[in-house]
Parts: sequence; C-alpha cells; structure tokens
Amino acid sequence: MSNISILNEVLICSERFERFVGNFYRELSERVGDQLLRVIFKWISAETLNHAELMKDLLNFLKLPYVEVDCSFVIGEPWVTITSLMKTLETDSINSETFKKILSDLQRLEGLVGEETYGKLLYPAVSGLLKEVGEELRDQKELEVISVVLREVTMEEEFHEKLVNLINKLI
Repeated sequence: MSNISILNEVLICSERFERFVGNFYRELSERVGDQLLRVIFKWISAETLNHAELMKDLLNFLKLPYVEVDCSFVIGEPWVTITSLMKTLETDSINSETFKKILSDLQRLEGLVGEETYGKLLYPAVSGLLKEVGEELRDQKELEVISVVLREVTMEEEFHEKLVNLINKLI
C-alpha cells in the first residue's frame, strides 16, 4: 500500500469518525435534561463536526478520492466505542444509570481519541505522510500549515476529554 493510499484512508476514516462522534454529541445534547450539559454537548458536537469538515476539505485539497474504507479497522477501539454509544442512545432512555455509563464511555473515548488515536497515531502519521508525499502534491509551506492545523485539532480533542472528565465529576 502506498503512502498516498494510507494517507487517503486515514483522512477518510478521520472524517467519518469525527462526523459519527459529532452526531452522537448533538443527539446527546438533545436528550439530556440539564441545560448546561445541553450547551456543552452541543458545542462539542459543533467543534467535532468542524473537524470532520476539515478532514473532508483536506481530502479535496490534496486531490485524494473518497473511497470505501473499513474504518473500524483503521480507527480501532474508538470506532467500536462510538458505535456502542450510538446504539445506547437509539435503544435506551437516558436515566441516571445510563447517563453515567455514557459519560464513562465518553471519558474512555475522548482519552483514546485525544491522546492515543489522534495525538500519537493519526495526526502524526498524516503529518509524516504529507511530508513524504508532499513534494508530489503540494508546496512544503502549505504542508507545514496543515500540520499546524492538525496539532490544533489534537489540542481541541484533549480539551473535549477535559470537559467530559469535569462533567463526570459533576454528576
């Protein structure tokens, strides 16, 4: 598999994953009773959906095709977790016990996403792959800007984790 196809898969799966997570937070914001939690979850949703749009725009910018990818394989445990969380919202009413489980799973998810998946794996891989294939695709300064933006997304993911941890302490 070429570096370009790896980069393509990582960006596609990042876009799909962020959209999945953003939609989950939006749905959660609509189902919780506490007004402050609604505001926070809605905000995390909007920011996460912006991350998805960024990944989609990067695919277009780099002229990479949107192809079918097994994102559960590429993303791993965070993909399994968000799939399970989405099923919980579809089937259960959000009582106190369910909400605590959701928060616990979100803590794990945000920790995996912010630190492990994005911070240590996906975004460094994207930055590295961009540098390797960048001479074929774009000017080096443009690639440096993309790397800076991806680092910022990683910091935003870490902030999401902190917010979920704070909410869990409130409940």
